Amino acid sequence: MPKKHGYLLELQVSFKESEYQNILREQVREPEQLYRVFKSLEDETQEKLIGVYVSRQLDDPFYRLLSLGSDNAALCDYRYLFQLAYLTQAHAFALIHNHPSGDPSPSDADKSVMKEIQDQCDVLGFQFLDFMIIGRDGYWSLYEDLGKLYQIAEAFREHHSGENNEQSGVV
Repeated sequence: MPKKHGYLLELQVSFKESEYQNILREQVREPEQLYRVFKSLEDETQEKLIGVYVSRQLDDPFYRLLSLGSDNAALCDYRYLFQLAYLTQAHAFALIHNHPSGDPSPSDADKSVMKEIQDQCDVLGFQFLDFMIIGRDGYWSLYEDLGKLYQIAEAFREHHSGENNEQSGVV
């Protein structure tokens, strides 16, 4: 009987110079930082999806192009997105995406992807920090949008806190 040889998959990691200016070198604290770094996506004619992975302290950022799409769509491979999160030992990540049309408003497909990724993060234990869409002269941020919703909900809760104390903590 011939002897069987086992094979081990070898992972090679290489680094290359970033195509984006002012690449993140510090703690990621707000969407504006990501926008400044990836603002050049507003000039792209194809949709791109970029993942930015960070540690528990929101530092040591690592980014990777996850998808290069057409003029109105880019596929999001969830397996690849989370594979990179595991390989980089990230605690959290943000996704940056562009709309060549110039309108940074999220499409129905964008909303569906955001929900699916959040559901997967809940299962896998990652923190989904933001989903940013860059358009001409601006951006839309899920984090900022939810922040506004959170502030409205908190104001509503404070205003109605004396009316019914049994329903606290639910929006």
